[in-house]
Amino acid sequence: MPTIYYLFTCEAYHMRLYLVTMSSIAAGMIIFFLSPLAQKSWTVPFRAPMFVSFAASALTPLWTGLQMYGWEHLNDMIGLKWVLLQGAIYLLGVSLFLTEMPERAFPGRFDFLASSHQLFHTAVVLAASVQFYGLLKAYEFQHAHLQVAICPMLDLWKSEALFAI
Repeated sequence: MPTIYYLFTCEAYHMRLYLVTMSSIAAGMIIFFLSPLAQKSWTVPFRAPMFVSFAASALTPLWTGLQMYGWEHLNDMIGLKWVLLQGAIYLLGVSLFLTEMPERAFPGRFDFLASSHQLFHTAVVLAASVQFYGLLKAYEFQHAHLQVAICPMLDLWKSEALFAI
């Protein structure tokens, strides 16, 4: 959510669109997971794909931002490389959890330490730390430019990105 805020500071329509969309998806997932329905055994195969789909939906605003501003400017604005690194770390953690690695390769050896579930939670903490660092970069960028000056500058970047595509 903060990434969307920083990305679309001067684009009220896009900011509202993506904040409402992401909030609605998140609210739906919270309602589902707090309901008795989520405890049914037939819903187990749908749980991980729901989380992955929610995470993947974050790519849409990033794609919009790339089209509007280009890679370099987006990296300055929101710390894009940190956002992508965060996503890769989450994906690695989810992959380890879903494939039950390393327990599957070495049965009994990782029952108490370094199980896939523990590695997943470690990846979540690491990814959150990376995201926080990226948000600090976005904050620094936003506050290094006066709010009055940032929107005209971003408009210029948009026009440059249109010619580059």
